[in-house]
Amino acid sequence: MSYANVLSSFANAAVNSYVSPRYESRQSRAFRPPAQPADPAFSIWFPIFAGHIGYGLLASEDQSNEASFWNHIIAVSGLTYASTLVSNRFYSMAGAMAAMTYASYKYRKALPESSSVGSRAVRFAAEVGVGWLAAADTVIVAKDARRALGRPLTHREKDVTGLLQTAVATGAAVAANRVLGWRGVSVAAAWALGAVALDKRSERHVRAIAGVAAAGVLADLAFSAFGSSQTKAKEMAAAADFAESEVVIVEDTFIPPNIIMEEVTTVRI
Repeated sequence: MSYANVLSSFANAAVNSYVSPRYESRQSRAFRPPAQPADPAFSIWFPIFAGHIGYGLLASEDQSNEASFWNHIIAVSGLTYASTLVSNRFYSMAGAMAAMTYASYKYRKALPESSSVGSRAVRFAAEVGVGWLAAADTVIVAKDARRALGRPLTHREKDVTGLLQTAVATGAAVAANRVLGWRGVSVAAAWALGAVALDKRSERHVRAIAGVAAAGVLADLAFSAFGSSQTKAKEMAAAADFAESEVVIVEDTFIPPNIIMEEVTTVRI
């Protein structure tokens, strides 16, 4: 067990669980972006933080020095993000969230590809963290733009901004799923987009766009899962055919009689 990873992850979870709901809701009321998930959607942080703590609880042979380093960076940037929330520093907040997103990406890449159930759960939680943080980045940037503008957004501006937010979240999810095979990113993106679609405080057009995007992410996830299962089935069938062909070759191999007699003679001696 890595006590350092457990302590840093627990500190990050404890501080942000207390600070984030209070200060993020206050800022959202003042500078609400066009596309923001409903408040219950933020419960996704619990499995994400549980995955970071679980990584520290794994056996020592499942640890990676690089993954441990990035796990600490996630904790540091998370605590920095909490401090920017309290101080209401928007641009610092965006920088801290971007750093946490990058560190989460590097952390997931550095995790050992162990087949144990615990390691798989930690990897999936890390992928969910990457997806959720990518969606959070779009929300914070939209808040910064809303604050810098200094006036309420028009309906067209809300539609365009909401479209850009959903496009970034959808593109990141599809790319992570297709290129990296990280399905947890798609799960988090679909969760965030679905929460936007269900939030009645958002504009109707933005909710419709988010709903379509969430359905698209889930469809891409289903198609890729089906395609991977089909590929595995073909590989298993090809391996079975190859094994059968080897058996046939051995059965058809001609063994000269003199070799058999020599072996028999050798055994008798």
